[in-house]
Amino acid sequence: DESPLKTDNRIKLSTEKDSSEPDGTILLLEINDPTKEDQAKYKCVVKNGEGRNEQSLNLVFD
Repeated sequence: DESPLKTDNRIKLSTEKDSSEPDGTILLLEINDPTKEDQAKYKCVVKNGEGRNEQSLNLVFD
């Protein structure tokens, strides 16, 4: 599913300055009290005048 992540009291997105890069920003995804229903592939896509970048992670519970 490629739909945007819906945030709520449990799932939060925030940004902070990346001190290692002059124009850098860090995007933080915080999932409080994760459950098996949160198990998924999460993808972050960034676009600007310089181009596009995307990174993914798989959240897996054993």
